[in-house]
Amino acid sequence: DQARRQIELALRQRQAEDGSFGAAVDTARALRALLRLGPPCVQAQRAAAVLVKMISEDDFGEGTRPGLGPSPRCIDASGPLAEAWTALSQFKLAGGSLPPR
Repeated sequence: DQARRQIELALRQRQAEDGSFGAAVDTARALRALLRLGPPCVQAQRAAAVLVKMISEDDFGEGTRPGLGPSPRCIDASGPLAEAWTALSQFKLAGGSLPPR
């Protein structure tokens, strides 16, 4: 339907030249969204490749989540890695593969 196509187009247009959608958490979530749209595509492959690169370079940045009580935010050091792992696992289960390095 029209709304789905608009959302898909908006998502696909957000991918940067390096294959990311921003930080590791953003890229992982975008990869999961792309996989919900259909089988792994070139954009999903590029996002997966940049997540693998982020893992190998230990370049995840800081994960934040809504805080509790008077704290508006809390730091979740494992959040970005967990999001990347989940997205890459779904990519593999969906039949996605990366070219050999």
